[in-house]
Amino acid sequence: MRASLISVIFPALAAAGPIIEARGPNEGVYLTNCLRFEPGINYSEMDYYTDAKHKSQNGERPNDLTYLGGYKGEYTPGKDFRVKWEGQHVCGTFSSSGEVFCSNIVANGGSLADGAFAGTGHNKETNFNCYKDTGRTLYSSTGILCHAMYYCFDA
Repeated sequence: MRASLISVIFPALAAAGPIIEARGPNEGVYLTNCLRFEPGINYSEMDYYTDAKHKSQNGERPNDLTYLGGYKGEYTPGKDFRVKWEGQHVCGTFSSSGEVFCSNIVANGGSLADGAFAGTGHNKETNFNCYKDTGRTLYSSTGILCHAMYYCFDA
């Protein structure tokens, strides 16, 4: 088997695992509420986009996501796993990268006008400003529909 250039030049980097995509000025996190049609489960996700300002407007799937509220993808008919985004500190660990993102949406966030500043968020690299979204469909997948409640772009 042929060794990759990275494993030859930087053996410690290669042993550390996959390289995470470069972060940029357009990265963003969406705070979403989702519905899994069969068997009718409501749950929340944080959805990460490397280019949220351009590649999250037309139903594109996120680059990474994390389930919240105790939901782990299991089959639990009628269970509601949605989190309350407003008035509390909500953190999630993204499944692929292991990155932790935390949001702090103001208590009255749900009553704000669409596009209004609604709070802040952060990961270990940067701070984010969060805004109220319209509840639009962010993306759908087989049997799943996710609605954007808030979006957080790097500050």
